[in-house]
Amino acid sequence: MTLRPIQPEGYDTWRLFWAACLEFYQTSVEDNIYKLRLNRLISSEQPKQCDFGAELDGALLGSDHYILRPRNWKSKKAVYLEDLFPKNDQRGKGTDRAFIQAVYRIADINATSTVYWRTQETKIMVRWLYDNIVTLTTFIRHTR
Repeated sequence: MTLRPIQPEGYDTWRLFWAACLEFYQTSVEDNIYKLRLNRLISSEQPKQCDFGAELDGALLGSDHYILRPRNWKSKKAVYLEDLFPKNDQRGKGTDRAFIQAVYRIADINATSTVYWRTQETKIMVRWLYDNIVTLTTFIRHTR
């Protein structure tokens, strides 16, 4: 398995993955947001929004989006793992763990130990992995 940034020519496949991720979380976005998001992920003018695609024998196995962001309480950046979505037949086979480890390497390159993400409490399948490799915090998310 190889991890590499998504390329513009891979838009159609990437879009299918992100649509499946949105469906998994029971949400959707307007059509124009797909192109906007991909443009942000591949743009040299948006170096803080990044992605990986996992490939094996030329087939995309999943995608992973993360954001390098500054923090106000510390001098070092944090890495927010925004979306991690392997193909359903790849769950539990190491693809999701490989994405997380790749994001950890990005954090190490940027000299920060802070990597965080959110998931829905009810997503037992993905929580099994997450709860075994990271610390669950006591923070509650509030939204407008």
